[in-house]
Amino acid sequence: MLDEILGKKEVKRIIENIKYVNLKDEKQSFNYKLFNNQSKVLFMFYKALFDYRILINDKEYLDDYLEQIDKLLKKINNLDDLGVGINKLIYKFTCRKLGIRNGKEEENREEILQYFYDKYIINGYFFHGFNSTYKESIERYGLIPEEYVNYYEDFKRIDDIFRKYDFTNILDKDFTKKEIYFTDNFVKGCYYSANAPGYFYNLLYKSDYNYLKLKKDILLKGNHEDALKNLKRILSFLEISEDDKNYIIEVFKKEWKLIFSEDRQITLLAVKRNMFLDSNGVNLEKIMNDKSIDLYEAVDKILCERNSKIICREMLDGKDMQIINLEGLWLKSIDDDKRLKKLDAANDFRNIYGNVSIIILVGAMLISLGVIISIAIMIGG
Repeated sequence: MLDEILGKKEVKRIIENIKYVNLKDEKQSFNYKLFNNQSKVLFMFYKALFDYRILINDKEYLDDYLEQIDKLLKKINNLDDLGVGINKLIYKFTCRKLGIRNGKEEENREEILQYFYDKYIINGYFFHGFNSTYKESIERYGLIPEEYVNYYEDFKRIDDIFRKYDFTNILDKDFTKKEIYFTDNFVKGCYYSANAPGYFYNLLYKSDYNYLKLKKDILLKGNHEDALKNLKRILSFLEISEDDKNYIIEVFKKEWKLIFSEDRQITLLAVKRNMFLDSNGVNLEKIMNDKSIDLYEAVDKILCERNSKIICREMLDGKDMQIINLEGLWLKSIDDDKRLKKLDAANDFRNIYGNVSIIILVGAMLISLGVIISIAIMIGG
């Protein structure tokens, strides 16, 4: 769906530059705090590309659009303004595609709003973010909610263990329900994929225990050591018995091995909105007739999030869905890698030659002592 756009050199260059983004003023309207700045911006950039594909999908304007996005990324310093800026660009380029310019947008209010409604709502998509380990299986067999390789029985037991200690909100999942959730928010879909499966992430990080100095982006970065430290701190704080603690840690190791058995990506399942007709919630006629808001605000009402938890209990066949694969910023920057390699090399040198250096030092001291003794004997003689 996005492969052609993602393959462009300019897109790859922008993604590379996102690695060095530093937001100075963070306004957080959504749970962005769970991610580093670079990942927040990357997910929003991907949304900008997806919206272009759905609403405009014209090679004639793509280079100019990417240039405008690039300029926006360089001057914006918080996420809310970035989101508004992207929507304004989508609005601007959609009007250009429709041939409506020179201040004549308001005159064509009905045509513009109908176009956005048809493309984004009637023929738009809902998203389910999932761990990319399951991508091949879903592509081959379709998706049956909760029917895939997992350790549910183990996690049910973990849930029972926590309940034994009167902790009922740790995993935050009802394992008896055979259902998955879709969202109309592309960015949230990316968020869910990066932290999938959610119950496993909840085991490793809970904002309720922030005072334990837990790392937030453990699954995003695939940092096994930090994840295990998080888990041990939580279990120690909750005063879980050693036997229960050991069992939970063993399940953690199995689950980690499963979800990192393949190179991870941001992976989204996209289905047409008309599969969930009761979840659109857009009253086009009301938006069109509301003269108290300008045209851009009316467009924004169509593009905004309305439903972040759309329940699906039915099997989805391959023909009913599309899978979107997106690269994540799992790796550190090239400069960081070079710096770390230098440090590793220095440590290796110290490890190899550390004992030798001590021997040399002791030898030098003995030689010096011998010289001093010889001089003393000569003087005394």
